[in-house]
Amino acid sequence: MSGIPFIRFFTGAILLISLFSCKEESLPSPQPPSAGNILEVLLDANALSFANGNFSVSGSVSSRDGFTVSEKGICFGTASFPRIIRDSVRKAGSGFGGFQVLFNLPDYEKEWLIRPYAISLSAEGRTDTTYGTQINLRPFHRIKPLRPSAAGTDSIRINWDGLSLCRLNGLEEVRVKGLCWGLSPNPKPTSDNFVLGSNADSSGITHVVTGLQAGRLYYFRAFAATPADTVFGANTGCSTGLLDADGNFYPTLLLGSQVWMGSNLRVGRFSDGTPIEENPDNARWDSTSAPAVGFSADNNLFGKFYNYYCISSEKNLCPVGWKVPSRSDWDTLFRNYGGWENAGLALKAGNTAWGSSIPEGQGSSGFNALPAGQKLSNGNTVFSGRLGFWWVAPSGSQARAFRMTDLDRGVFLDELEYRQGISVRCIKN
Repeated sequence: MSGIPFIRFFTGAILLISLFSCKEESLPSPQPPSAGNILEVLLDANALSFANGNFSVSGSVSSRDGFTVSEKGICFGTASFPRIIRDSVRKAGSGFGGFQVLFNLPDYEKEWLIRPYAISLSAEGRTDTTYGTQINLRPFHRIKPLRPSAAGTDSIRINWDGLSLCRLNGLEEVRVKGLCWGLSPNPKPTSDNFVLGSNADSSGITHVVTGLQAGRLYYFRAFAATPADTVFGANTGCSTGLLDADGNFYPTLLLGSQVWMGSNLRVGRFSDGTPIEENPDNARWDSTSAPAVGFSADNNLFGKFYNYYCISSEKNLCPVGWKVPSRSDWDTLFRNYGGWENAGLALKAGNTAWGSSIPEGQGSSGFNALPAGQKLSNGNTVFSGRLGFWWVAPSGSQARAFRMTDLDRGVFLDELEYRQGISVRCIKN
């Protein structure tokens, strides 16, 4: 029993030694006080609604430390994390507890971000602004793509996919929707330039506009109205179709600021009516130094093949008011679709003509480039279904053409022989 006090003394001594031998840096350092007053500011996204011309949203402010709340409400803008010093503000009084705010938006087509806020004052006189979590608000139905295409020399067919669903309480109702058109950008419906469709959200419109001027560029816009506002979609341009010297019809399309034919040329004469030698035998094709036209695997689908003498002739191969595109014209087109490295993907036809798989983005431009192949200088036709070639307007002595392949997403510039035959795609002057 006499050893027990010694054991207790020894245990206590060990404890004291261990306490005093701890290194200073192992002790927890004091934490600085939290910056700002401690509030909880909430916004109820489920309570967001529209009625009587106003949006309504509910929120609340609470605290663990009993600060005074001098102001509360919401702020909103088109940039993430709106702030009261930068964006629109709607105040909802002072003090803790729930609140409700009514507000309007200056543009119902844009996406808006909303955050609740509260300005508080501590017992020490410190003022702080606390924000809650932002919520996204896009109050209008999304207007789906509009796809016009030339239906004739005086008519254009419009296909519109309609509207996406709007699920915001109070804004589901579509009062009217339709399509309008005009010769200038941003057309609005007046007396005879629009067509109305079903008010159902998801239903689209297919309509042929007739009585248009031949060879003119028209602008089309979809529009829709709810109790909040009337919103217009983006401008989409399309020219009425054109005929070549043989009477073949071509659709047209607006790509950026350019108007292009929607398919390859298949005419057999110049625009002044002068005939071009068509489909000579291989020996004649190989020996001629005059304009000549070769047949592709399918003239209606791929268009015809033209040697370089057709392109370099002083006569115009394309219809009146149109031309063979220059290097600058092609470069502008490629820039609109990701440059040389990527443009081929968007310009190719959006079907299996280039292979069984269709990568995402293929055909997005509507240019509808097809792999017609080429006619070699010896008269043989090769690469149909794999490669497509298009002449560049003459500049210097070299015959140049752009090429697309079934294996690449880009475009390539080639130098060809004058007696090779490839496709022509015309652009409006």
